[in-house]
Amino acid sequence: MKRLMGQLVVGIFVVITADRVSAQDKAKSAETNQLAPLARFIGEWTVEGKWSSGDELRARNVYEWGLGNKIIKSETFVKTDKGEYQRYDAVMAWHPKKKQIFIISFAYDGGMTENVIEPKVDDKVLIGFSPFHEGEPNKVRQTIQFKDNDHFTWRVEMQGDRGWQELINATWIRQSK
Repeated sequence: MKRLMGQLVVGIFVVITADRVSAQDKAKSAETNQLAPLARFIGEWTVEGKWSSGDELRARNVYEWGLGNKIIKSETFVKTDKGEYQRYDAVMAWHPKKKQIFIISFAYDGGMTENVIEPKVDDKVLIGFSPFHEGEPNKVRQTIQFKDNDHFTWRVEMQGDRGWQELINATWIRQSK
């Protein structure tokens, strides 16, 4: 009888543990799927454009999967007459408590930004339209509109005295997947 009770307890433990592991796996799978709208970024992209100030922008961005496809890592390099330097290093991921995709970007000068990413159904991605921290509205926002799998327009706006003012509107072109 003791042996039977022991086997029963072990059996119940196995069933409970298996259910918990299965639920965790499903939750992790759902988190990974949350990044699916950003999967088309994976690869190397370049842009040539002009800021509203008239300054030229020549840059490339490399997006790659990280940590078992649970994050996307991004490195941005700016080209100058003296060569290229890395300006940003960023991570995009699903925030399980906030139930949203976010990006944390680190700048070469020590600056850091946190933004909410909102994929839309019309091949559009909004960054910085919703505050990452409640009560702290963003002063910069970005609109990305995919034209196809190898081109997207990138519009950056800054909040000013006269409302939102465009800083740049340029097209990124995929160089490799």
